[in-house]
Order: sequence, then structure tokens, then C-alpha cells
Amino acid sequence: MRPLAYVALLMTVTIWAVCGAHAGPDQKQVAIPLTVTQLPRFGTYKADVSIGFGSLKRLPIAFDTGSAGLHVFAAAKLDAPGSGVRCTQTPVEFTVGNPGRVTYHGVICYAPLNFETFTTPGPVPIAYLTSATCAPNNPGCKIPNLNNPKAHGGVYGVFGAGITGPMPVQNPLLASSISTYSIKLTRQSWC
Repeated sequence: MRPLAYVALLMTVTIWAVCGAHAGPDQKQVAIPLTVTQLPRFGTYKADVSIGFGSLKRLPIAFDTGSAGLHVFAAAKLDAPGSGVRCTQTPVEFTVGNPGRVTYHGVICYAPLNFETFTTPGPVPIAYLTSATCAPNNPGCKIPNLNNPKAHGGVYGVFGAGITGPMPVQNPLLASSISTYSIKLTRQSWC
């Protein structure tokens, strides 16, 4: 994968001082940079966002507008001592693919998210995925290694910025009481 040299992608979020309040002087906009790369095999593009969980360093997470919820793979080590992430015993499970191909299993965790220029005001729910199995209709499938980010294109999870879909955790922006967000594609003049 090579970084796309002429396009920069920014996610702009509007944060309200009070959840559900109308636009006013307490409104603040924050730009969160997304890295866009071109996939060599098909020539398509993908966007990643850099996120720190609790006190952990920032990691590349795939940015997806077609799914909802923050899903993080075991490679991120959210359950490490001193991570600043609180993991529960609440199980989480969901199947990916249409029809279903792989079923992921894990637990719900909570942590503040640290972006380059913004930290969420409180903890956000995270589906921490520590194992996977083949879906019943896909026996003998190849199970991705959840401890190796290379098995997922070099990312440690998926940031689902969509607003619909039956996922175990909601869109992390909405979970953070961020009232408005947009994605803006801008051209840059770097070589």
C-alpha cells in the first residue's frame, strides 16, 4: 500500500457542551486527520484513523462508514496492565460477511479515545475481539490472526462511523455525545 500523495481526508466533528443542545457559543469543531492509502491489488482506497485507547499509544484503525461501532482486535492489547481501558465480562459476538463468513468473539471494554487533536470527554464502548470462528454456513474458513495487525491490512480494528446496522456497540462518535460529524476530502499540493 502506498499513501495517496494528493488527497488528505479530515473528519470534522462538532462537539456540543450539553448533549442534545442547539447550536450556540459552546459549539466547538475539531478536525481529525485520516490517512488515505491506495490498495495495490484493486486500486481502491482505504482510510485509517489513528486512535489511542486509554493510556495506550495511538494505533491505526480502519475507518468505515458502512458499519457501526468500534471493533478492536486482540493485537491492540487493551487488557494490558496499566492500559487505562476497563474491560468487562460482558460477552460480544457478531458475524461478518453477507452471507456470514467469520464470527468474532470478545468482551465489551470502555476507554477514552485519544485522537491527534481530540480526546473524547468520557469512555467509549469498544468490542474487544479476542477470538474468531467460522460461521455455520462457511465451515473450514480461514480464521484471521487477531494478534497480528498484518492479518487485517495493518490495522488494529475498525472504527464504524455508520449510524445504522445491528452491531454490538454503537458508533463511537455518537457514544461520545458528538452531535455532528462530516468527512471532508481536500486536495493537497505535496509531492
